[in-house]
Amino acid sequence: ISLTAQELIELHDQVDHPAFRISYDPGNIIFYTKGEVRPESEVEMIASRTSTLIVKDCSLDGDKPDVMITAGDGLVDFPYIIEKMQAGGFTGPMYIECVGSTEPADVDEDLKRTHEYISGLVA
Repeated sequence: ISLTAQELIELHDQVDHPAFRISYDPGNIIFYTKGEVRPESEVEMIASRTSTLIVKDCSLDGDKPDVMITAGDGLVDFPYIIEKMQAGGFTGPMYIECVGSTEPADVDEDLKRTHEYISGLVA
């Protein structure tokens, strides 16, 4: 829907309904802006409006972004993101969207590793 938290906030304000909340995806912020916008710079302004957090990382190879990596292996500063989300009142679910592996057994291991990593960050 947008490339920045500010655009999401503007949309949220336009809809202006208590059932409409934001699903925030910090990996997509890096992916679609090719790293020009960092989620860490905007997480505080969006936390109170967020109902779900997408756990997806992103790496950059030059100007080529890649989200098919495991959370914690890329550019998203998940400790900072989760700390600021919780400080802003976020209590919603977090969804793991992507991991780096493609073979089923390896995907399972990546999912377990991601779950342990993110669980260790949640207060």
